[in-house]
Amino acid sequence: MKNKALIDLLPNKSESANTTFELLYDFAEAINQKYKKELTANITESTFFEDEKKKSFLTYAFYLNAPLGRGYFYRLFAVDCSPENVYPAKITLFLQEPTEIGTAKNSDEFNELILSVFKNDEVQRMMQNILALVEKHNKNLT
Repeated sequence: MKNKALIDLLPNKSESANTTFELLYDFAEAINQKYKKELTANITESTFFEDEKKKSFLTYAFYLNAPLGRGYFYRLFAVDCSPENVYPAKITLFLQEPTEIGTAKNSDEFNELILSVFKNDEVQRMMQNILALVEKHNKNLT
């Protein structure tokens, strides 16, 4: 086989790496399951480079989406980490203004910080308001 050397060089798939993306995906799936099409969650990924240090950062942004008008997208929080190392991962919440809520050193800390986002009273109210707007919007369509 021509590509055997390359195939042998590539890393094996891990069963469960508990990466930040996998954990975020679990939260997104829970929202998508609970609220069906009224409110959905999406995760975007982007890479940023710091010129001075020539260091790259990976950012995952967690969005709530609602079918209002042409679409409603709300950036709830973002996770910044290094592409080489999953942790530490810095979490920033976007409500009134961006607020860093903590830096996770492992998957347990990461999970706790993300849970704290969804337990936040302002986040709860905001999600309830979005769901109420969707309901009103849907009633107006019928």
